[in-house]
Amino acid sequence: MVESKEGFRHVVACLPNMGKHNKAPYASTCMNLRVALSQSLHAAQYTGRRIISSQSFAQVAPRVDEFELFTRRLNWLLRHGAVPPVMTIRPDGFVRLDDVRNLWLFRKLSPPEFDELLARDESQSFKIIQEYDPRMGTDALWIRARKGHTIKAIDWSVKRFLSPEEIPMLVYSVDFDTWMHVQYRGISPQLTDGLIELHPTTPTENFGHAAGRVFIFLDIVKMLAAGIPLWRSTRFRLAWLTTGDANGALPPQMFSKVIKVDVDRETILSVPRAENTEQKVALGSS
Repeated sequence: MVESKEGFRHVVACLPNMGKHNKAPYASTCMNLRVALSQSLHAAQYTGRRIISSQSFAQVAPRVDEFELFTRRLNWLLRHGAVPPVMTIRPDGFVRLDDVRNLWLFRKLSPPEFDELLARDESQSFKIIQEYDPRMGTDALWIRARKGHTIKAIDWSVKRFLSPEEIPMLVYSVDFDTWMHVQYRGISPQLTDGLIELHPTTPTENFGHAAGRVFIFLDIVKMLAAGIPLWRSTRFRLAWLTTGDANGALPPQMFSKVIKVDVDRETILSVPRAENTEQKVALGSS
């Protein structure tokens, strides 16, 4: 009602000194007074409705528990949202726990508070392991959701290999123009999932597609010694997968040798076999 009183005082203060026979200004003033009071009362009613509606919403809207909100966000992230450029996810579904703690989804939680809420999870929805992290150079904690993934990069059939004896010769193939950059910068992920695909293919095994290609042979011993992980998929891909070093790449120091393949091609005209001697002679004389 403060707004209506102020509007009324404003109109009254503007009233002119009118005589009994000065009807025109009086009618105009009454009209202004009616409009001002109508606007003030409308504003007061709107303010009252707004206060009542906000109070009703506060009484009806349920309060989301902090732990429930935490598990919802963590489940969504590890099942659906952990894709580049948000973060790098391994083919087996694990991501760095430190990367999850520092994500904007959990910006209001300190690391101890995050760990306390994670420890309260009795449904065993998440799995935590400790493995070497090439980015940090030491062991780190990794976390993943146990089920319900929709991220295409995750393949439950992958197996990580740690022994050079179990890994065949791995090759990465590029064209010559790409090689001019790779020889200095190394091999970077070509996939949207942040993974590098390596193939156990040599130029002699894939001769038909080797023309003009550069084949980079990787040093498996150096890669494993540097902590660069290698996975082998048996279901979706026939390639070996890696997330690279601390920079997400395979540096030139990991190359054992490089071969550029040049093939001289000859086009041969295929002629149907002649059915009689005359056609054979004609073909032989041509």
